[in-house]
Amino acid sequence: MVVLRILVVDDHDAVRRGLSSRLQQQPEWLVVGQASDGAEAVIKVSELQPDVVILDIDLPKMNGLEAARTIRQLAPSIEILFLSFHDSRTVVQEALNAGGRGYLCKSDAGRDLVSAVEAVSQHQAFLSASIQGGETISAAMVSPVTEQESLPGAPSQANQTLTPGTVAPATEKESGIDTEKEPKKNPGALKAA
Repeated sequence: MVVLRILVVDDHDAVRRGLSSRLQQQPEWLVVGQASDGAEAVIKVSELQPDVVILDIDLPKMNGLEAARTIRQLAPSIEILFLSFHDSRTVVQEALNAGGRGYLCKSDAGRDLVSAVEAVSQHQAFLSASIQGGETISAAMVSPVTEQESLPGAPSQANQTLTPGTVAPATEKESGIDTEKEPKKNPGALKAA
C-alpha cells in the first residue's frame, strides 16, 4: 500500500484544518504536516519529505512563489499544487513558472481539490476551471522540466497548450496519449488517466 504524503501550506489556520480534514478522508492519503508561511514550508519539506505540497501564494515571511522555487531546488521530485484566490492568467503563469505542477482557485477547492491533488500526484498538470482569461497556457510551463526530460530525445510538451479545466500528462510515456493531439478537457473536476 503506497501512501500519498501531503503538506498543506496556508497562513489561515481554518483553511489548513479544512483542507487537511478533506484530504485525510481519502484512502491512502496522509497529511504529514502543515505550515503557516513559506519559510516554514521549506523547512517542513526537508523534514517530512511529502509527495505533494499544497501551497498558497500570499504567505508571510516567504511568499508561495519563492517557497516553490526553493522547494523545487531542494526536492525536484516533490509536486506542487498552488491553491490561491488569485484567478488571473498572469498570476497563474507566474506560479507555474515558479515550479507548480497545478493551480487550483480557492473558489473551486470544494469541488476540485481531490481531483487536483490526484492529478499532480500522478505528475499531470491541473488548471482550475475558474482561471480568468480563456487564453491557453503553455503546458511546458505547467510541467516543471526534470533532468531526465531535458535530455535529447526525451518526451516534450513544448507544442502542447492547456486551457482552464484541462489536465495534461507529464510525459507521453507515462500516459500512452499522443501529445500531438489535443489534451483532454473536462469541466471542473478532472481525473488523472
